Amino acid sequence: MEAEIDNLLQWAKKKGIEINGCTPKQLHGRGVGIVATRPLKANEVILRVPTDTLRSLANTPKDVVASLPGATVHAILSASLCLDRAADLDAWRAVFPSKADIHAVLPICWPSELRALLPHTATTLLARQSAKFNKDWAAVEAVYGGDLAKEDFLYAWLLVNTRSFYHTTRKTAKLPKEDHMVLQPVADLFNHSPTGWCAGAFNEDAFTITTQEAHEPGQELFIKYGSHANGGCGDNNGGLAYGYFELNTKFANIFGQLSRQDGGYFGHSCQNIRYDNGVLTAECGDGNGGTPTSSINLNEHICNVNGQLEAF
Repeated sequence: MEAEIDNLLQWAKKKGIEINGCTPKQLHGRGVGIVATRPLKANEVILRVPTDTLRSLANTPKDVVASLPGATVHAILSASLCLDRAADLDAWRAVFPSKADIHAVLPICWPSELRALLPHTATTLLARQSAKFNKDWAAVEAVYGGDLAKEDFLYAWLLVNTRSFYHTTRKTAKLPKEDHMVLQPVADLFNHSPTGWCAGAFNEDAFTITTQEAHEPGQELFIKYGSHANGGCGDNNGGLAYGYFELNTKFANIFGQLSRQDGGYFGHSCQNIRYDNGVLTAECGDGNGGTPTSSINLNEHICNVNGQLEAF
């Protein structure tokens, strides 16, 4: 993997991707991650990926986009990964998880006897994911069924599903929220953690990742999915149930302002996220290079419905 990482770094430099004080590294038993190569302070920009290097709807080959009218961005990006064999992308593809890696960890690839062992909640989520995949595959198969195997499309679809970032521009803001996604080289090698994390932000020019605390050389750098809400909630029978959901999936950053929106993923473009007395506050990218502070009162958007937290 060292040779593949070296090739990726050379390719990234040619593409204008700026890597500062960190590097990808093979981590034993965990694939590839990003580690510090020198002492890092808080608020250092350690990665800048130009917008024209992002793998988005805007720079997907036009023939693929035109052939899939009405398809989701997820489906289009996945089909493009399969169909676009440009040698220019080989250095990036070389550090993707293998098909065997994907099959080992994602239940959608497991045989039915293993799926049967999943808890009810996981089974429900898997059913939803499978329905989304089948819908996307139906759209792609109708056009490319003769050239593209379902198994290969599933692999690409899961790469997009697990490695994409929330991203929107003024041109794409009106698309369905689940279509606000891009792939981005090097940035997709960051692993995720609720602590020790770095923040992502984007504007019209680039996507950047910035440290939120100091790191020592050799220390792994993480990004964070976002904050979540949880707590004990009274139910209609006098009991206490545990309510939980991911705040990141319920609120969005709309050009620098926190807003209630399912699938918003504000954590991908906001930093210094904090919660105090029911109020969520963060510094959010506004699309013009600024990061104004925005707050939203969660008490006005979250309620207890028979022991379960619900957003409205």
